[in-house]
Amino acid sequence: MMQKLIYYIKKFSSFTDSEIQTISKHTYIEKYKAKSFIHTAGSICKRIGFINNGVLRSYLYDTKGNELIHNFHTENQFAVDLLSYQKRIASNLYLQAITECELVFISKSSDEYLTSNIKEWPVLIRNISDAILAEKAENKTILLHADAKERYLSFIRKNPRIINVVPLGQIASYLGITQQSLSRIRKELII
Repeated sequence: MMQKLIYYIKKFSSFTDSEIQTISKHTYIEKYKAKSFIHTAGSICKRIGFINNGVLRSYLYDTKGNELIHNFHTENQFAVDLLSYQKRIASNLYLQAITECELVFISKSSDEYLTSNIKEWPVLIRNISDAILAEKAENKTILLHADAKERYLSFIRKNPRIINVVPLGQIASYLGITQQSLSRIRKELII
């Protein structure tokens, strides 16, 4: 199941067959059942996950103990607490499977090995990081400046595959609205 990862990384950089073999040797696959944790708050994130299939959510708790959805992650995306991974500090995020999932992982030590031994690896990581950060900035701009209906419409446009598998309460949390408001918006859109 490395094909999806290889196809994805080839969109950002070109690698020789030998380099692809080296990358493949430094990855491993894990499967998770729905509601399983891939990463928990309080631990240091020591690996990057690429989602072959399934839907994950990253979330945290605010000072009042309320669960706040940070993001949703789907097929052909990376799932990692980047701050914890890069700075080697304890994470405040939980990463949990919403559906059954299969991920390809690259450990921190493998990432460091690939950085030292494959010339294009750091370029790939930078290009992927830039793309992820640009998408996050766009999403945050919408969340901060659009009204609730516009936020929901943007969410369903960008996430058509997950709209039917993610509980409405989690979508509402991500959008920064109550579940009742989301239900009202959905009802208005149907009429």
